[in-house]
Amino acid sequence: MRRSIPTALLLLCLTGASPLMGQEDAFDDMPPQRRERIEALRIWKMTEFLQLTAQQSETFFPRLREMETQIQAERQKQRRILHRIQTLIDSPATKITKSEVQKLAGEIAATEHAIIQRKEKFISETDKILTPEQQLRYLLFETQFRNRLARLLNAPPEDSQPPFRQRRNR
Repeated sequence: MRRSIPTALLLLCLTGASPLMGQEDAFDDMPPQRRERIEALRIWKMTEFLQLTAQQSETFFPRLREMETQIQAERQKQRRILHRIQTLIDSPATKITKSEVQKLAGEIAATEHAIIQRKEKFISETDKILTPEQQLRYLLFETQFRNRLARLLNAPPEDSQPPFRQRRNR
């Protein structure tokens, strides 16, 4: 069976977004209403960017939500593992062994692998809904949207900028 997207390109795109995964923790502190508005904006922009038809949207978004729910469960596992790691580090009486490090590193890697597999499966299954171009647009959209959102959230407030800058006479 021939795939519509080469696996190497898919993995590159998916792992390229991994530094952004930590950004979601920043979004967790956000008030629910603001998070809902951002999600509505994301769906609207995604619909535009992918140029989805109404029929495609009806099928695509429920599957997207299902995949994101599964990924959230994996990220929750990761947070629990990271909490265990932090507990080990914070406990001065605990002697950390090489086997514990390997076990915990393996658990973290397993959750990362599960996330990537879920994303890869989702993309390969969208070939029944999206055109190949739309599939690639989806891969671009997720990273670009998160980058732009992170920049907006981390930008200094406009009122912290001096109101006027003096120009030099040349």
